[in-house]
Amino acid sequence: MSAVNLSYRENFFRAMRRRDPEFVPFTYVFTGALVAKLRQETGRADIERSLESRFYHARNGLRKVVAEPTKNMNDYSKYYSGRNLSADAIVSEWGVAHQPDGYMHCESPLADISGIHDIENYPAPDLGRPYRWQNKKAEVDALHAGGFIVKGDTISTYETARSLRGPENFLVDIYENRLWCEALIEKIFNVNMERIENMVPTGIDVLFLGDDVGAQQSMMFAPQIWRDLFKPRFRSYIALAKKINPEILVFYHSDGNIFDIIPDLIEIGLDILNPVQPECMDPLLVKKEFGKHLSFWGTIGTQTTMPFGSVADVKGAAKKMIAEVGRGGGLCLAPTHVLEPDVPLKNIKALIEAVEEYGKAYR
Repeated sequence: MSAVNLSYRENFFRAMRRRDPEFVPFTYVFTGALVAKLRQETGRADIERSLESRFYHARNGLRKVVAEPTKNMNDYSKYYSGRNLSADAIVSEWGVAHQPDGYMHCESPLADISGIHDIENYPAPDLGRPYRWQNKKAEVDALHAGGFIVKGDTISTYETARSLRGPENFLVDIYENRLWCEALIEKIFNVNMERIENMVPTGIDVLFLGDDVGAQQSMMFAPQIWRDLFKPRFRSYIALAKKINPEILVFYHSDGNIFDIIPDLIEIGLDILNPVQPECMDPLLVKKEFGKHLSFWGTIGTQTTMPFGSVADVKGAAKKMIAEVGRGGGLCLAPTHVLEPDVPLKNIKALIEAVEEYGKAYR
């Protein structure tokens, strides 16, 4: 039976649980650089608000609640002794230094180690301590009252390890220094379990898990390595979250082609897969193979369609995904990445117009 007059929040849960939603949920996010570009092009300081979908609550349907700032920041300075670290570098709670000359340029504190003891003695942050989450339930409740869907901090394992050790070093460790690799992953895992234990009781709706383990055509490493090193940890994350709140939805993000491990993600209890890049995996095939057990968030390409497609291309892609991947529920339509300055305004408008035209008539 068709649902009638659902709120965005109610409809989102119907869609993600594949229970005959009234319309296809839709969301998107701009980078700050794109906002600045659009403001300059249009002369409108309120350009983001002016683009809001009339029907779908668009960008602002999802809100994030984060932990309180730490009271116990570790001193990681000794790990950068002798390195050319900028005075403006921002050091994360894990001790990873982000240089100001690029979003992805970071310095890894464990890049040069001599043994497993260096990993075992490395100071872990207090990201999961109860004091950092004990006042967050009221914040979540207020957002729920406003009709928002709420997520917490994203839980990563491979990406955190890669940042701490350095991408090349960590990939070598996987094959040649497995004890080092396991020790680092276990340290991260223990912190993440404590984060989930204290984050989920605040009432968040969606637990965001994320690790970019996919490349353009295949995984970053053999699927069996993911099964050996990461699957047991993610199984524990999901089991703990659902033990605390059986109704919570679990979302997993990985760019690239991760087709080989989708059955594993379903097995361990995943609810939502993101972003299903059409340049890497065919969303229609993914829906056909796994749509009975899994929902999808994304599917609109940001490597191709959004920056380089025509208005007709954008509208055609959205219509197709709504009709095929959205069939029977299981789709939150979105670009597969934050929208960057190479995306023209006309294509953003085309995506919104397509959702408004086709999103309520997909059945």
